[in-house]
Amino acid sequence: MLCTVCGIEGRVEHPNISGEECCSPNSDHGPCQGCKEIGDIDVEISQTRAVLLKLYLKRCDAKLKRNLHHDQLVRRLPVEVVSRIFVHCLSLESPLSIPMYESYSDPPSRPFRIKPTTLALAAVCQRWRQIAFATPRLWNVAGVKIGGRAVAAYANMTADWLGRSGRLPLSLDIYEERPRARFSATLRRRGFVDQPPIAFDFTPIFEAINAHMHRVKTLEVHLDAQYLPLLRSEAPVLQELYISVTSSRRGVAPRMQLADTSPSPQRVLLRDVSSGRIGLDWAGVTYFEAVSLFLVEAFELLQHTPQLTECKIGHIATVSTEPPVLPQISLPHLETLIFGRTPAGQGKLLGQLVTPALKTLESKADLRAISAFITRSKCELRRLAITAAEETLESFTEVLEKTPYLNELEAVGLDVHDAFFERLAATSLTRSNAPVSEVFLPLLCVLSLSGIPCFKWSSIPPIFSPKDEDGDFFPRPLYSLELTFSSFFEGDEDVWLQASDIIGADVEARFKELREEGKEIYISLETGEVLSE
Repeated sequence: MLCTVCGIEGRVEHPNISGEECCSPNSDHGPCQGCKEIGDIDVEISQTRAVLLKLYLKRCDAKLKRNLHHDQLVRRLPVEVVSRIFVHCLSLESPLSIPMYESYSDPPSRPFRIKPTTLALAAVCQRWRQIAFATPRLWNVAGVKIGGRAVAAYANMTADWLGRSGRLPLSLDIYEERPRARFSATLRRRGFVDQPPIAFDFTPIFEAINAHMHRVKTLEVHLDAQYLPLLRSEAPVLQELYISVTSSRRGVAPRMQLADTSPSPQRVLLRDVSSGRIGLDWAGVTYFEAVSLFLVEAFELLQHTPQLTECKIGHIATVSTEPPVLPQISLPHLETLIFGRTPAGQGKLLGQLVTPALKTLESKADLRAISAFITRSKCELRRLAITAAEETLESFTEVLEKTPYLNELEAVGLDVHDAFFERLAATSLTRSNAPVSEVFLPLLCVLSLSGIPCFKWSSIPPIFSPKDEDGDFFPRPLYSLELTFSSFFEGDEDVWLQASDIIGADVEARFKELREEGKEIYISLETGEVLSE
């Protein structure tokens, strides 16, 4: 192009007036001086940042070395001492039990789980992490979550965790991850509830568990029934087993057979799963607990548990196809028998049991069945909890006459009469040489009654032994009395009186004297406690 001013022919350069850096460093004249200077500064900044990062890392390493020499306590403790302290930070393992087994609602499959103490200890510093990883006792208790998308990661973490436990016996809690109720409600509002769930194959996690099943001592399983067959491995040292099926119709769950050789645990707990669906050697079971069993199922189970010492069943269901004649079952070692709140089936089961060693009985069966059971078993009960609704005082007293060794008595729904307290008062002192079997409740320590009061308050204080006992007499060791009444009437059911008028000043004064002597006396109505402190 020819310049009209100077007449020189050449290329016209168009300057960048936008304020941006030069677009092409490969142009004929290269970047301008300002752009070159900025580029050089950027290079120096990048290099300086790299040096600074390197210095930060060197400082961390130097700090670790310094801590090895200047920490006044933790760093100077020997590794074995720190390891021992870590073990004491763990919560104590308690025997498994079903929370609120009398409840038939749909509670959470497992109580709230907290972050393992082991992870908290290992996250403090590098040295603690190294010590924690080298302490097997920190890793022999594990909660394994079945759920989520990262199946491979969960499987690897499970294998690593269990591998750090060495050869120690394991306690495993295997549970299924479920969305919280609030999250599920949100999904329903947004219309996602009808979408089919994403299916994941959790086999790798169960394979990691099965590899260590031979060391499992305590096993909790809170899963959908479809996952039960995935637990498949020998469990020769299994002692405690708790199975809770979270989403399957009862009795339809697939059979759980851990191995060809059935394990022989000592404690078994079942929730929403039939005992017949669990492949176990029941001969060695000493503790059994279940939320619900069919009557025939309960009979079959008790026939195969001769070593049973404690049994708790929340609900015994009966069906129209029950056989009319059931075999009598002898449980020579059973000491504790506890039933739930619903009386259905309890009387039929008690009618076929013989338990000579029984010490504790809690049942809602009718008193006639309980009385016959005690007579047949010839047991010496120490604790008895019964429901006496719509029962007569005579039938209630008949049961108590067969339990002279009773220490604790709890009766619900009882019409409490003067005659009962008068009977107790007559034996508040007994001769030292009198046979226990011939005295009415001579060893009673704790008395709890709930129902309708049909007595005079003056009949209660004499049930406690007098202060000055004769040396030839043995005082009843009664120290706790709890009376809970849903209503109170004296002569007229429509007349409610104040507490001071109900009891009377002299009787109330006697109650306070007994409290000062160390007796525990609690009397309450619907309106609250009657006796003031």
